[in-house]
Order: sequence, then C-alpha cells, then structure tokens
Amino acid sequence: MSSDVNRTLLVVGYGSLLSGYGMLAHRRGGGSKLVARDAFPVMLHNARRGLAKPSSHGSYLAMDLEPIEPNQPIIANTAHNGDDGIGALALVFDRQWAERLARREEYDPAKFLELLDLADRARKPLGEFLLQIAERTRFNLLAYRCALREMLNYTSHGYIFHPVPFRDGRVAIAAIGSGFEGSGDPAVRSKRNEFGMDRLLGLEEALKTSNLSLDHDGQVGYFVE
Repeated sequence: MSSDVNRTLLVVGYGSLLSGYGMLAHRRGGGSKLVARDAFPVMLHNARRGLAKPSSHGSYLAMDLEPIEPNQPIIANTAHNGDDGIGALALVFDRQWAERLARREEYDPAKFLELLDLADRARKPLGEFLLQIAERTRFNLLAYRCALREMLNYTSHGYIFHPVPFRDGRVAIAAIGSGFEGSGDPAVRSKRNEFGMDRLLGLEEALKTSNLSLDHDGQVGYFVE
C-alpha cells in the first residue's frame, strides 16, 4: 500500500547532508548518493551537534544530534530572527529515495519501508507518525527507541530515525545516532556504546580521542565537507 501522504519525505540534514559533496557521497564511493527535489535552511532549537558516532565509511567520527533538554523535542524553525539555534538544512526527497536514505544511515532499508507502510496505513506523514511515538514516550530517547524496536522487531546500531517537529506544524525526520545509553534492544549494541562515545565532541577534541584508531585526514575532511 502506498499513500500520497508519504509521496515525499521531509528530512533534516545536520551533518554530511548539509553539503552537495556529502549528498553526492563521494566519500562513500557514490553508493549512497541522494538527490533532493527541494531544500531550505532551518534553525534547530533544543539541540546540540557534535562528533560522536563512529562512521561506517572510514575511521572517523560522524555528526550526531542530541536534545539539550532530554525530555523535550528538538524543534525546527524556518524563521531566522537571531535567536539561538543550530543551522541545518531541510531536504525534501521523493519516496523513491527511501531505501538509499536508510542504507546511508545504516538502517535496514526493508525495515524503513515497513515503517513507511505503517505510516501509510495510519494515513499520516512519517514524521507525524513517529512524533506520536515520541509523545507517548515523553521524548525520552531510549524509551522511544525501545518502542520503535518493539513495533518493528528491529533497531539499528548506527542511526535511528527520530521526529523533528516544525513550529509551523510540519514534522520532519532526522537520523540520530543509536544512543550511548542503548539502541532500544539490549541485544543490539550501538556503535556509540561500543566505542565509548558518551558525549558529543568538537573537532579539536575528536582529533585527540583514543577510543578508536582515528584517520585524522579523514576526520578533518569529513568536518570540512
């Protein structure tokens, strides 16, 4: 079953999706290239960004996103009125890119399509569907991931899709690292937990980490990208 309500996917990019080079996935050999039909800048509130999630595409840390207030949602806003926030990019993808988007984030593409099908059946955009789960779990990241895992009988050790509500009523999705505190399934150890990445790092601090054998050129290259 396919639904017009999920004909497109609204995604918040805050790491490699911020750049054309990252979208084309040259660092990944082009295998996870994405083409958006639209893009516009947004500000994220109640959010901090940093390097934390060990990449599957090289020996470096990729960007991750966390709420500042842990039991409140990360909020997106298209207005730029000088208040605090993190600059990000909202991207609109045709549904045909769903599998590649999931694969890029180390999320099982078949399970992502299953999640989309569940949202279709509920006649809700995927972001709104996931927001209902986040609201039930009071925006606790681990509880949300547990609920998602129970629904799909699956979770990822890489990134997991979370809802990001806009102040205008829309709800996007963002790939946020499977947390240090847990992936939602005790049998699936997150990469952040495996490598002891218990907090977000800036570039200078990341280059000093001893938690993994870091490719310094690759790390700087990713950050610049």
